[in-house]
Amino acid sequence: MPQPQPQPQPQPHVPGSSHDPRSEYMPAARADRRDLPRESGHRQDEVVSEAREPTPTPRPRTLGGPLGRMPRGPLAVGLIGVVVLAMILVPLAVNKLVSGRNGAGTSTAAQSTVLDGNAPLSQLLTVSGRVGSGVAPSVELNGDASLSAPGSVLTDVVQTGQGRAVSAGTPVILQVSQFSGLNGRNTTGNEAGYKLWQGLLGPEVGDYINAAVSGQREGARVVLREPAEEEDGSRTTKITVVDLPAHYGNGGGEAAGGRHPHRD
Repeated sequence: MPQPQPQPQPQPHVPGSSHDPRSEYMPAARADRRDLPRESGHRQDEVVSEAREPTPTPRPRTLGGPLGRMPRGPLAVGLIGVVVLAMILVPLAVNKLVSGRNGAGTSTAAQSTVLDGNAPLSQLLTVSGRVGSGVAPSVELNGDASLSAPGSVLTDVVQTGQGRAVSAGTPVILQVSQFSGLNGRNTTGNEAGYKLWQGLLGPEVGDYINAAVSGQREGARVVLREPAEEEDGSRTTKITVVDLPAHYGNGGGEAAGGRHPHRD
């Protein structure tokens, strides 16, 4: 039969004794209690300071911000006027500069299109005006183009006459006008835009005109094209329009110009 074990008797507690079992834990607990308020207080201060820290408000971006204060009043109106004036004048100045470079003198380089001066006359130009009206004819180049120089003198009868036939030694009146193959401008050199020649048909009127008119009838219109060189060195076509109006009576000499209409 087992014997009962004796129960240990509690030892009396002696204050300050190192054997007090609570003494091992009390100092640490007190230390914890002393340190806790400091830490919690420090953290609360940080939270409060962060809550009170003001959030920077971004300034609104305006046109005057990066550029400085915008002018107002008469100064602003003056600046606007200068800008508008510049917008108008600058394109005009550039256009004038470009036009001046391309249009210096009268050169075929200034034309956007150059037609072959040897092509059929109907593909190159149109002659307007009535024969015998006493007014110079006009020449219009097709498509506002210019003409290159032909390889030789070309003759076209653009209107046949119904009057008497003329030949060498026949009394005739010739109305002669000359035009530029660059732009169709009348280059005859007088205010009327034509020269009259009255006399006997022959070499005196010029070899080319004499050959072109011989065998025609009064009322005819003949156009001659021949190579020519402008003052700036560009080569083009010289256009000569010869009208053969009706001749009333014989006569000799020259009229309205004092010179032969054409010399070769």
